[in-house]
Amino acid sequence: MSLEDIDRLNASLIADAMQRVGGVSFVRGQQLSGFQPQSGKPAVGLAYTVRVRFAQEKTGEERARWFDAIDTAPGGAIFVIQADEDVGAAVFGEMVALRLNRRGLAGVVVDGDARDVLQLREIGLPFWTRGATPTGMIPNDADTSVAVTLEIDGVEVAPGDLVAADADGVMVCPAERIEEVLSVARAFRDSEAVTVENLKAGHALIDVYPSKTSIEVEKSAK
Repeated sequence: MSLEDIDRLNASLIADAMQRVGGVSFVRGQQLSGFQPQSGKPAVGLAYTVRVRFAQEKTGEERARWFDAIDTAPGGAIFVIQADEDVGAAVFGEMVALRLNRRGLAGVVVDGDARDVLQLREIGLPFWTRGATPTGMIPNDADTSVAVTLEIDGVEVAPGDLVAADADGVMVCPAERIEEVLSVARAFRDSEAVTVENLKAGHALIDVYPSKTSIEVEKSAK
């Protein structure tokens, strides 16, 4: 699936749309908690999932598999990487960010630690992380799996799921619900743009929010 017309979408709009099509339990059950936004930019894209563990038995292919996971990451995707507890080091840093940014990824969600935080912010690739550490993962020690379903905070993140992240948090929409969720999110985005202009023009909030378009979308989603 390729995403179209996702400009100006963010985690809040996706969350609102998920609530309209699936109810409160659906949207609450798909939110990842504990991630710190490291830039003000929102990011929306399909999940490209990677799991990293400490290689207990070396095959000699560890370094190549780790770098291949980075070098083949698809443009426009959200790089979602999970580090097992035994890794004990950052799995995202300056060099990885430079490569992913060059490939045109939309953002990175790190279920683990990052490093080179100041350099990462300068690169400008939006990313979210659990924390930071100066210790980096040694590629020769990495047991890397790509395109696997991750479980983060009890939420499954599968390859091709929609990930929307911004300063408010990270949302995950299962692949089978993406089309309907995006349809509603786009409608909310467009109607909110009109509401914002009306508020800037001095209209009372009670008169312009929610907009007629938003009300119509909510009714049709019930």
